[in-house]
Amino acid sequence: MKLRTFMDILEVKDFHGDDSVDISAIVTHSAQASSHTLFVAILGAAADGHAFLTDAYRAGARVFLTQK
Repeated sequence: MKLRTFMDILEVKDFHGDDSVDISAIVTHSAQASSHTLFVAILGAAADGHAFLTDAYRAGARVFLTQK
């Protein structure tokens, strides 16, 4: 599915990049990130997903949805 499809239904406040990227999965754990995944960084009860953005990037993720 194209990223622009997700953006059409989400209230995106800020976007930078190519919205034609293919997304095959949505993940919240950096160990599950890879190319074609959308990594979602949220503030959780036990951990802040924003602290794992670099790990997700190193794992191949290039599309990120952040809460902050």
